[in-house]
Amino acid sequence: MMVVQAAELADRALEPLGRRLPDIPRRRIRARNSHYGFWVRPGFSLTVRARMLHELSWSAQPPNYFPGHVRQSHDKWCCMLANALGNVVYLPETAAVFRRHEAAATGLYGRRGVRGSVDCALKTGQAHYAFLSTVASESAACLRRLSEESPDPVWSARLKEGAALFDRLSDVQTERAALYSSQSTAARLRHLSRLLRRGGYFGTPSCACRFAPWQRIW
Repeated sequence: MMVVQAAELADRALEPLGRRLPDIPRRRIRARNSHYGFWVRPGFSLTVRARMLHELSWSAQPPNYFPGHVRQSHDKWCCMLANALGNVVYLPETAAVFRRHEAAATGLYGRRGVRGSVDCALKTGQAHYAFLSTVASESAACLRRLSEESPDPVWSARLKEGAALFDRLSDVQTERAALYSSQSTAARLRHLSRLLRRGGYFGTPSCACRFAPWQRIW
């Protein structure tokens, strides 16, 4: 359903920054639903199957899982559909030059490092996970509608399966929100136990948020 390739990061003068986005070390194929539900890659690095764009309605995209954006952007939408419908192939060959400058609204894509990751995690709380739970629930509803509208029985079944996985992701995010809002240690441990049982960290890839180094790409 989709091919992902790397882009060379360059500065405003098109001088290479010595990084690629995404950094794909080798060719690899990922089966459907083996990416996290909120997985995305930049649109310019994606080649998608035309049928996926022409046969599925774009009129009811779910909310964007980045706060402040009303609806999913084209790259997030394509990644969600491709993840539900079929394989995603990663190719290591560079396909584009991604020019960045100091005043770019989306930053320079520098490496965050361990400290930056910890700081980001500390700023994440109950409201964020409650928001993601709502987004996941609406994503499930979107995939369910597409499943009902699709004349292809194979695609219909796969979209329905993707919807069920987003329902599970919504439950996981609800549990995370409850974990952050709990006031007592006993309550936090109770929600953590539920989160582990529901596969919030080590379960199905589409629902589990893992923190291993290779999860940057794979």
